[in-house]
Amino acid sequence: IVGGGRVFPFQDTDTIEFIYKDQERLWKFSNIKARVEKLDDTAVHCFYTISKGETYNRRNAFRVFVGEEINFFWVPKGHNDILHENKMNINEVDSPYLKKDCEGVIKDLSEGGAGIYTNERLELNDCVSFRLITEYGLIHCIGEVVRRTSVTEGNYRHFYGISFAEVSNVMSKYLFNLQRLHLQSSRK
Repeated sequence: IVGGGRVFPFQDTDTIEFIYKDQERLWKFSNIKARVEKLDDTAVHCFYTISKGETYNRRNAFRVFVGEEINFFWVPKGHNDILHENKMNINEVDSPYLKKDCEGVIKDLSEGGAGIYTNERLELNDCVSFRLITEYGLIHCIGEVVRRTSVTEGNYRHFYGISFAEVSNVMSKYLFNLQRLHLQSSRK
């Protein structure tokens, strides 16, 4: 770390955190110490880890594997208000341009979003709506496409990351129960 030809000097009391990407997985290293050393008469920074790295979830929400087929609706960006129940029932929208009924699979789910596989081509910021029937009642989710990836294996051509704008208040109970069931089945 050099600025204007001068090497940044770390103090003994300084600690650093690194986030490192290895293919598609992020790793977080905490409490790293650094100091300047000479290598062939050149000042270089040396970093020393005190503990092992941990996988890092940048979404700050635990994702639970779901693997369920769903039907969902989507509308192009700019027409998001169509999917909000307080403005219009999604079954009352007639225009096939504005609302499309699609099939897909929910890969995973968190309080902040979902991962969905589908063959439908969506664009970033398109709005998606789906409902989950659970033991806690109907969970209605509305969100925007924030990430898209082409898929070359399996039955679906596209994978989308959805960030929720609205979700039913029982979602956390449902996710907690799913986590509990996954943990119980992994112990058997």
